[in-house]
Amino acid sequence: MGWRIALPVMIAGIIGLTWMHWATAVSMYRLWSDIPSYNHALLVLPVCLYLAWERRHVVRAMLPRFSLFGTLLVFGFGALWLIANAVDVMVGRHIALVGMIEGLVLATLGWRVCRVLLFPLLYAWLVIPVDLGLLPGLQKIATIASAWGIGALGIPIFVEDVFIEVPTGRYWVAPGCAGLNFLLSGLALSLLYGEQMYDGWRKRVGCVVVMIVVAIIANWIRIFGLIVAGHYFNEIYDINDHYTEGWLFFAVVVFVMMWIGLRFRDPVRSKKSEGAVPGAVPGTREAPNAVALYLGVAVITAAAAAAYPAYAAYRQNDAPPPVRVHIAFPSEIGSWRSSPQSSDWQALFRGADAHATRRYTRGDDAVDLYVAYYERQGNGREMAAYPNRVYNDKIWQKRRMESATVNLADQRVDVPVTHLRSNARQRAVWHVYWVDGRFTGNQVVAKLLQVKADLFFGDRRAGLVAVSSEQIEDAAALESFLRALPPVPSLIAPGAAGG
Repeated sequence: MGWRIALPVMIAGIIGLTWMHWATAVSMYRLWSDIPSYNHALLVLPVCLYLAWERRHVVRAMLPRFSLFGTLLVFGFGALWLIANAVDVMVGRHIALVGMIEGLVLATLGWRVCRVLLFPLLYAWLVIPVDLGLLPGLQKIATIASAWGIGALGIPIFVEDVFIEVPTGRYWVAPGCAGLNFLLSGLALSLLYGEQMYDGWRKRVGCVVVMIVVAIIANWIRIFGLIVAGHYFNEIYDINDHYTEGWLFFAVVVFVMMWIGLRFRDPVRSKKSEGAVPGAVPGTREAPNAVALYLGVAVITAAAAAAYPAYAAYRQNDAPPPVRVHIAFPSEIGSWRSSPQSSDWQALFRGADAHATRRYTRGDDAVDLYVAYYERQGNGREMAAYPNRVYNDKIWQKRRMESATVNLADQRVDVPVTHLRSNARQRAVWHVYWVDGRFTGNQVVAKLLQVKADLFFGDRRAGLVAVSSEQIEDAAALESFLRALPPVPSLIAPGAAGG
């Protein structure tokens, strides 16, 4: 298909996709601009456009062809977006948007053109702001490495978790100081440098590996230098600040590495002839039926991209208006009786339509019951979300996790058991999720049940039930209390509490 049709269709498709998923695109941009670790992503798209322009002489000699596989990719990543949107997983929406755009490029240009543009297409994935779960490990290893260097100088030092204490003060290796910004920037730069300077994959891989190692070590040196300078000058430097100085130091390191890398570069390649695969004789014209078929595939691809946000909007507007509810605890649960005594334990679940805690006693046994209820989950109102927890971390510290199996509503459910400590006190917490009419102790399963309920017209109500006791040696008491619990919907009453 000629470029006079393919290029406008592709550009219009990308603009349309971005418009349909504007909230997702804006959330990506905010992460790029607001979080220093992702600032490099602001340059990724201009670099990709430059790399594509650099290959224009090769691409111009080829004819674009539609690809049904690209349309299938748009369908597949659109489904991923719908699921991620249902469970409010931001990174899932980001991955899906980039995947849909790349699927659209493949659908409109075809395999042969995309093979020439393979590197810029792959490089574009670096716009996704994700830490790959590396942050805690980077914090810990940066603390250990910096502390080792400080100790080697004979400076008295005490290390606790990610805190470093020397005679002049106490330093915290915070997440922003872990070196993720150096690592991700070094990865993006080394991939581009390797592609531009080297032909063989061994040199390119070596370039990336060396740069990643150097970026991590550079952050260790930065932390080490600030703490040592603070010790000898009798001042406390905030190692989580000094971003400008840190980036200047990293820029010097990058410059030195690039200078060293020039010694191993390959001869300059001809961009005009590299990989040229002529696709058509200049001046040939496509048959009208070929143009119609191409435009038909473009319409199908656009429909695939539009279907998912349209369905998500329909399901969003399909819900009944919210009503005020409260937790109505019964006076008795099995052989347990409600008690007026209060507890300093409470689970923390944001966005719940109703939540409350009540103590129940049976003889000398005492159990605290917490219930959080969601009439309907949504973005920012997720039950199985990262910030939610079954204890207040300002009062209690988590010691360990285990599990127990309990019969709930004719189900065998593996219930997570969280052991807590607060000074000399200890407490055990058993919690279980109620989603789409069934119980589960697994957070991932709770998310999947939420997707099923939200997208396939299931029961959108959800709840969290947690029972806790400081008599942690008596697990049988907690188990019997859970088994005696009435169905979650029976604990919910309309109106405000006390109304």
